[in-house]
Amino acid sequence: MALYFKVIFTSICLFEIAKCQITNSIPEELQGCYRRNFTITARPPLTVPLLVELIRKIEIDPKYTMNTRMLSSWMMRKVVYDGIRKSPGLNIDENIALPYAATLNKFHKFKVINDYLLDGTSRINSQDFLTLDELCFLHKLVSNSIDPFENGEDLSVTCQDNSFSNMQFASDGSDAQSACPLKLGNVKTNWGSISVSHLIAGVATGLQQNQVTFQRIIDAIHTNTGATNISSALLSDANDVNHEVDNVLFATIVGDLGEVVLSQATENPIIGNQGYWNDTLLPRAFYLRSRQWDLTQAEILAGIDAAIIGKTVQHLVNILDSTRLSQIIDMYYSSRGIPYQFDFKVSNRSNSLEFILTSKSLEDQIYGATILLREIRALYPLTLTPDYIRQLSTSISQVYTNASRSIANSFDQIEYVGGIQLKANLEVIVILDNTFAPYETQRMLYSLAELIDLSYYGSSIGIINGQNGNWIVNVTREYFQMFQSFEQMDQASTWPRTLSLSRSLESVINYYQNKTNIDCSARVIWPVAQAVVVFNNDGRITDNDGAPSRRLIQTIKDSYPQTHMLYMSEDRNSFFKDLLVEDDDSIINPSADALSTAKEISSKLSVLPAGLIKFYCNYADVRFEKYLTPGVENRFEIHREYIKRGAVTTKFLNKDYGDLAVCFFASRTSAPTNKSCQSLTVNGEISFNSRSLCTTESACDVQYTLTSNNSQVKCAESDCRYPDQVLVIITYSYTSGSSGLGSGFFLSVSLILVAWLTNLF
Repeated sequence: MALYFKVIFTSICLFEIAKCQITNSIPEELQGCYRRNFTITARPPLTVPLLVELIRKIEIDPKYTMNTRMLSSWMMRKVVYDGIRKSPGLNIDENIALPYAATLNKFHKFKVINDYLLDGTSRINSQDFLTLDELCFLHKLVSNSIDPFENGEDLSVTCQDNSFSNMQFASDGSDAQSACPLKLGNVKTNWGSISVSHLIAGVATGLQQNQVTFQRIIDAIHTNTGATNISSALLSDANDVNHEVDNVLFATIVGDLGEVVLSQATENPIIGNQGYWNDTLLPRAFYLRSRQWDLTQAEILAGIDAAIIGKTVQHLVNILDSTRLSQIIDMYYSSRGIPYQFDFKVSNRSNSLEFILTSKSLEDQIYGATILLREIRALYPLTLTPDYIRQLSTSISQVYTNASRSIANSFDQIEYVGGIQLKANLEVIVILDNTFAPYETQRMLYSLAELIDLSYYGSSIGIINGQNGNWIVNVTREYFQMFQSFEQMDQASTWPRTLSLSRSLESVINYYQNKTNIDCSARVIWPVAQAVVVFNNDGRITDNDGAPSRRLIQTIKDSYPQTHMLYMSEDRNSFFKDLLVEDDDSIINPSADALSTAKEISSKLSVLPAGLIKFYCNYADVRFEKYLTPGVENRFEIHREYIKRGAVTTKFLNKDYGDLAVCFFASRTSAPTNKSCQSLTVNGEISFNSRSLCTTESACDVQYTLTSNNSQVKCAESDCRYPDQVLVIITYSYTSGSSGLGSGFFLSVSLILVAWLTNLF
């Protein structure tokens, strides 16, 4: 409650001292993004995972701690800037003012939000968290604007889907008007494209529910602008605007509708213009189908989402005050939704919309918003009387209601089928050849990364140039890093044309050795399943490359038996068939298109269990932590090669976040045998010994499945992906036959690896 009154007081103080800070000039922190010498180092796709990734990077930065309220407000002031466009006829020059400014109508709503609905300022610099490249990408990802000029497209296009996919952007743009304006600030979701600035504004205003009337803001606007002699024809009756501003509705829906009233001034406005992506697999540019950009379909969808999130975000924060902005976006734009937030989810916008439409008088809010926007800008094509604005507000309210209901219902009908649920987080190393052309390779790799849930809390990927064995992308959990490397490959034209398998496998082994050293010194390890994916286009391996490759693969299997091999090849000389050591190793004939290939790979990888043994570490120092999402089964494995050296006791400790079930069984038999399941309640502990299922002589693995079946919504630390996750701590020990394990065995195996590498050729 104290925080609530502080917010109100601060905002009222802003009105009294009349400090407006938002102008249409680009802020100094963002000017570098518009200079001629700024070089794009990465062109990632415009999707929710990229948005979440960069917001998370800010949230987990140890230098600052910003809760959701602070972060959303900070982004509105430091990263989001709506309405920026290039002035026609001017070139970018370091020695003159930037030929960019916030001159589009979309800026005026943004100004009202920042100057009159959000409190406070921030001295925290954006580049304290992000590189300039990351900041510029995030800024343009979250800022709502239009580029109406030609952007290198073919003038003969007819504004249809995928008219141009691998788009090459013009360097400085053109002054000619485009038939298909470029819409900036949109991201692609599985339930329609959305405008991101609406989301950020909805959350920011939802956590600052200031009690202020439209008239109070209008008075402040007049004070700020020094307007003392306002014509009575431009002023509204005080009784008409003496009702409270609904902050969230203004930021998400009615602010846009007010702009429609002022810019179109008709009872039958055109709204809901649709658009399309240059490439649905690698969406980097979003085009409108016509030159009408008042309240586009993406803004209508985002407005519904942002309004319902803004109306309920305080409830989420009340449940767990550490709930983060990235968590809200990540959960909402998923088939799972926000499981403890009523029934509002992206796949049920119709329900959310009806809640919004009945919560306030839409006509009154549109009317007040229109008056505010007229006062903040002052100049519009037509001068509208208050009575006519009231009339237009009523008619446009109905137009919006009908259009938004139709649009929401059409996207609710989409039957989105998500990727196969992974049994474990993955660490995937991909060895590339020339199976696909460079652009198709990027489409395939991004699709694969999404399917395996590449993220800070999910899977990681590393990419090796199969021609020379060099790393294209070091093992990473970041899309941005991946696409920075792709851009370097594009500029240098160094994508692989052939395959040297032995050189590539040497890089894999070196990585595994270095990672072992890191894991053995880590305080906590997140369990993953390891896999290597090899692309071999022509299906042949030469004798000179084949012999050392066989030895290297055997070395990987001997030293890291939990590593799974996947060969994407026609395998014309049966080279890879002879290398199928484990049941989980596979050969797949790659499909002709990128998405099908990515799906085939992810389908094979999705069943892999996470390894629970760090063979070369002192087991007493190994501590695994796994955060379980309710209802999602997680699978773990102790490989039979480890069991051969001693019986393993595995202990599971449940922290106090909820209850879970643990199942224990043997695999690699004709069927899972002796499956036993037990409940593990809050702060409970349970142990299993492998000897009850597998002897050291038997060829079977021991597997565990863990499933959280309820949550207390207490997961607050930065390692929690979702607030309702349940933490389990996993440790293990050897109860017999352990003399060959541990640091001494690590030394002997390291010597064996060195010997293998020394005698390869």
